Amino acid sequence: IEFRKQLDDKTNEEVVLDLIANHERAKNGEITGLELPYKSLHTKILLEPVDLMVIGARPAMGKTAFAVCTACELAKQGKKVVFFALEMSKEQMMRRIIANFAQVDSNAIKYGRCNSLELQRINIVSGSEYLNNIEIYEGSHMVMDIANKVSLSQAKGDVDLIIIDYLQKIIPKKTNSRYQEVTDISNGVKLLAQNFNIPVIAMAQLSRESAKTGSRPKLPDLKESGEIEQDASVVAFLHRPEYYGQYTMENGNSSQNMCEFIIAKNREGFDG
Repeated sequence: IEFRKQLDDKTNEEVVLDLIANHERAKNGEITGLELPYKSLHTKILLEPVDLMVIGARPAMGKTAFAVCTACELAKQGKKVVFFALEMSKEQMMRRIIANFAQVDSNAIKYGRCNSLELQRINIVSGSEYLNNIEIYEGSHMVMDIANKVSLSQAKGDVDLIIIDYLQKIIPKKTNSRYQEVTDISNGVKLLAQNFNIPVIAMAQLSRESAKTGSRPKLPDLKESGEIEQDASVVAFLHRPEYYGQYTMENGNSSQNMCEFIIAKNREGFDG
């Protein structure tokens, strides 16, 4: 299947009229894009249909946990999410999603340690409409495979968000360098958002080399990962100071069980 092409048939005047109409809708409180389901990010990040948002993190920082939480919270709002689990099986991912909805430890499900009340909550979730708002695809994929799956999901109804966990696990076209492979993947995922007119949130693994200092991740940490920064409308990082033996945040608060969400690039929004 080929990427669908959008017709560029609007005049400049029509585009301006659309902008004014969207302004009025926003002025009246109508959201004209997709807000992430976190109050602290409202007014900071608003994903439009062509946007690619990259969430970068070093190993063990919680990329998948963030992806699952985002998908679940949006599903509760009635949004349709297509989730590509490129590193985990569908069963593993569903266990984490069920655990999130039911507010149960996923390891308790895995090891058979749920009590009767927790099992009752899991049974309620299994029949919930929320669960049907998340479609999971597992296994290795090339960008074109992802496009095919999105097309199938879109044929069943509107899709509000595509989540990819994680970007470097997409099968690349063979080139002479890993840098070029990741660049091609990143370009392809950006085209995915543009051609399907659906925003994409892609997790990205930062190199272990960047973790040696334990410092907060920065945009240069993506430099070895192809042209991800250039393709993304928004780049954010997850960082757990406690993991590196740093027990206070930059603002002086305790870092215990805390994960920082660092907005490093926000093409049409506010950094913070």
